[in-house]
Amino acid sequence: MNRVTNLDPKAYITFRRVFGQNPELLTSLLNALLPFRQEEDRIVEILKDPLPEIHRSPFCTTLRTHCMNGRGSTVIIDTRIIYTWTSRKQILTEAAGACVPQYTGEGPDPQIPVYSLIIVDDDIPDSWEYRQEMEEAAGPEGGLHVTIIELPRFKNEGALPPTTEELWLRFLKECGGDATEIAPELPAHPLIGKAVRLLDSSAYSEEEMLDYTRSVQSAKAVRAAVHGIMQESYGRGRCKGFEEGFARWYREGVNTGIIAGVQQQQRDSARRMAASGIPVEDIIRWTGIREYEIGMLK
Repeated sequence: MNRVTNLDPKAYITFRRVFGQNPELLTSLLNALLPFRQEEDRIVEILKDPLPEIHRSPFCTTLRTHCMNGRGSTVIIDTRIIYTWTSRKQILTEAAGACVPQYTGEGPDPQIPVYSLIIVDDDIPDSWEYRQEMEEAAGPEGGLHVTIIELPRFKNEGALPPTTEELWLRFLKECGGDATEIAPELPAHPLIGKAVRLLDSSAYSEEEMLDYTRSVQSAKAVRAAVHGIMQESYGRGRCKGFEEGFARWYREGVNTGIIAGVQQQQRDSARRMAASGIPVEDIIRWTGIREYEIGMLK
């Protein structure tokens, strides 16, 4: 085991640095976790036009990318880290949201395949497998392909040699949090080793560490609130009680302050970057702020 001071890769700021700013790491992750049927379907390039978009909310971090596969075709991939389980319906709604721009005519082409990779950092009740696959056809080439991975249910079986999928899932599950050691096979892998080094807390500024701490605390607070509602509803034996309770909790604005705080952090970072002369496209890429908001910051 190697002793390190590493951050949780599932937090917004670390996920953005590891996968949003390193296309070779994102390519490896996607090829390892998505169910591409043939070698030609695998991702060979993360496209820069349009640039990847990364956004966050109290419930998830989303990275949307346009990619090129081995056939030379474009595919769209939405990668989401969901911090807590609310309902199976909510998770499927998150996945379907990846296709909305395509099928409403707002996207580049409704026939472009869309993959939704959803990594849930929480247990989903009444679920047995850590991995679930769903697919819905929509056009001769397009369609929605959904992969849901319940990270807590993933178990390291100790296979030798470990697959790249196993190593990436172990990276997401074992690094950060309360862990003070990482298994040697993770830094030994050329790409995952780079990802591990990008989690070293000494490489982050004081402002970034503050952002990281707030986002981790926010995710824990949301998870605790959701679990409290779930236990209360299940305890009363109400089949729909949890979803009703969650909807009421959301409507009543328990998370309003969290959302406002996250958005304010994004605006503050964007304002400083703009004042430093950083190009608008880079500000959008690194902060997740919308383009029209930048002009309002000045």
